[in-house]
Amino acid sequence: MSLPQPTTKNEKIIFFLSIAVAAWFLFLIIAYELQFGPVWLGVITEMFTIPAIILIPVLFFVAMKQLIKSRFKLVSFSFVTIVLLLLTSLLIILTT
Repeated sequence: MSLPQPTTKNEKIIFFLSIAVAAWFLFLIIAYELQFGPVWLGVITEMFTIPAIILIPVLFFVAMKQLIKSRFKLVSFSFVTIVLLLLTSLLIILTT
């Protein structure tokens, strides 16, 4: 199986943004579970969590649009982005 090839530069940007959002929420969950809470982490959390939450549906919509444009290729960055965003949303829901 080959790695997905980006058809546009936007697909690659959307893919890396979705990885960043997933990594951010994974970091927050790990920090919460380990009860790691210095003041600077609280400040950074407040600055980046709401934009990350807003990015999830925006990235999902754009990735879905790209997936439709590519005629539903399962080996594409858009499909991987959608799966990653759905898993991130599920992780957020299950940990709250």
